[in-house]
Amino acid sequence: MEEGQNPLEQSITIINPEGYNVTVFLSEIDTENLKAIKFSAIMAAQIGACAIILFLLAALTKPEKRLSKIFLVNITSLILVIIRSILQIMYYSGPWFKMIAYYGGYYGGLTTSAYATSIAATIMALLLHICILTSLILQVRVVYASHPKLNNIMTAISIFVALVSVGFFTAVCTQVIKAILSVEFYESRWVYTTSRAMLAVSICFFSGIFVAKLGMAIRQRRVLGLEMWGPLQIIFIMGIQTLIIPALFSIIENINTVRFDGMSSLTTCLVAISLPVSSIWAATTSDSPVGSYNSMSPSGRGGGSGSASSNLMKRPGHTNMTSCTTVARSQNNSQYRDEDGAEKGASQHAEVF
Repeated sequence: MEEGQNPLEQSITIINPEGYNVTVFLSEIDTENLKAIKFSAIMAAQIGACAIILFLLAALTKPEKRLSKIFLVNITSLILVIIRSILQIMYYSGPWFKMIAYYGGYYGGLTTSAYATSIAATIMALLLHICILTSLILQVRVVYASHPKLNNIMTAISIFVALVSVGFFTAVCTQVIKAILSVEFYESRWVYTTSRAMLAVSICFFSGIFVAKLGMAIRQRRVLGLEMWGPLQIIFIMGIQTLIIPALFSIIENINTVRFDGMSSLTTCLVAISLPVSSIWAATTSDSPVGSYNSMSPSGRGGGSGSASSNLMKRPGHTNMTSCTTVARSQNNSQYRDEDGAEKGASQHAEVF
């Protein structure tokens, strides 16, 4: 190392078996390792949160409600979040994240299980997307059950919004799986951008439905002379059952005002948790003498409320399909150079979901 040179600017040379050398800066390795730790921590937190909700749901849900459609879909969503998070953590503990593959661009050491893990993570994200939107459609029908004509109209609109969102998300997942199998870098296309936008639209749409129903419920309680909800109950309903928090996450994610690895997965996890949590609250309220009248709660008849979503870090094999997230190299931000000084594609995390 030359005198006066910053030790953090040192580099190492990786000899690629295909016949070329790749120079990687130590600072780049530190940055990528830190991202891996942060991302894995977020995934681990989601596993813990969903596991706790699963335990509470099993303990507090009445036996007669455990076979309802909404309950089964909500349980499935939580299980899918856990499986998806485990598979995404396995990306960083598997052959995709080895230095020869991640930095050297040599994928000859990848096993069949490595491909299967990344593809499975993508499929789990798609199934989670479908489960969440299915639960929301079912809850819309419960919310407007007392108004048959309006119920049919809102159900039709909800199905249309859900199908468009699922359609674009399926297209993105298909592209990601093809990129994994061919060990290519997934490039963000208009399909992905539209998919994210449709996810935000669907979350905000269902949130608007539940907010409107909450307003109607408050008005009905006042007309009937029933005791009004307390401040904490109102905050809880507005934040969880009406999906305002997940909606804000999805909007922030789309306008890119805040960006960190795993953000899209948090949006999906919040929605999946919101679904059964509100049903637990509704069951508790319906059992109390004062709160037996709950015209707002769609889950008072067996469900919760929630919404959908997802992060493709651009590199082969990595699917953060909160998303689908695959990791690719940025051809514009390159720090890797071969021995002749020619720039190689640098690794750079870019969220796709």
